[in-house]
Amino acid sequence: MSGSSRRVAVVLGARGMLGSELLRRAPKGLEVFGVAREEADVSRLDSLRDYFRRVQPAIVVNAAAYTAVDAAEQDRAAAFRVNSDGARNGALAAREVGARFLHVSTDFVFDGKATRPYGEFAAPNPQGAYAESKHAGELAVAAAGGDWQIVRTQWVFGARGKHFVGAIARAAAERDRLTVVADQRGCPTCTHDLAPEIWRIAEEAPAGLYHASSMGECTWHELACEIVKLLGRATRVDPITTEDWNRMKPGSAPRPAYSVLEKLHLERTIGCHMPHWKDALAGFIRRGDQ
Repeated sequence: MSGSSRRVAVVLGARGMLGSELLRRAPKGLEVFGVAREEADVSRLDSLRDYFRRVQPAIVVNAAAYTAVDAAEQDRAAAFRVNSDGARNGALAAREVGARFLHVSTDFVFDGKATRPYGEFAAPNPQGAYAESKHAGELAVAAAGGDWQIVRTQWVFGARGKHFVGAIARAAAERDRLTVVADQRGCPTCTHDLAPEIWRIAEEAPAGLYHASSMGECTWHELACEIVKLLGRATRVDPITTEDWNRMKPGSAPRPAYSVLEKLHLERTIGCHMPHWKDALAGFIRRGDQ
């Protein structure tokens, strides 16, 4: 990392759900710059190079991402431009100024056929354009060399942006019955908890690949039931299969049936400080972030 006494960090994708929380939860002692596309465009290497040379960061966190999973099926180029090319450009530009580059990735790099949590070094097998673009980004970061970290997370919700928790909260206030997929299993992760964990990894953990998500696991249906319960709603939540959902929503991208992330590498290096998903969700609703 940079040896400068002035400790500077850059967050790419600073207006997004995770990026905005990374700014809010930045550790003391870091001078953090939040970067939107107007200031430095991840799809252009020259743009990132110019920006990094000006601010001389010691840490770059790449939270910029194309996250429209279904839309990516019709616009692969857009997904790859941000998720693959953008990751490569960020890693290359960070290497040139001697900065650590932490790239945020996803459980979607796995095919979902497992029956136990995916370890950090399980073989990826992405399904669909979004998943393929995120996996390509991981490969590009590793190939760029330098001081890099990849942090995979999953089922993210937070105080800003669109997400499942907010959608269910709004629907439960308006309707007396919901149908939610009950055969996909993962782990809901709140940006309130994820952001400080990412900073801790960036500052304390060795280079390499990590998983960071809440503890425990559930289905989307179980998550929806917990949301409704915590909000004190009487809304009925009925289970539905992925097959039935896809019939109602033609053109939906493939999603992993099981994508719980094991956090063994994080636990063995600097320890995992993530809460259980039920505690994370309760805190999120208690704060009124939904």
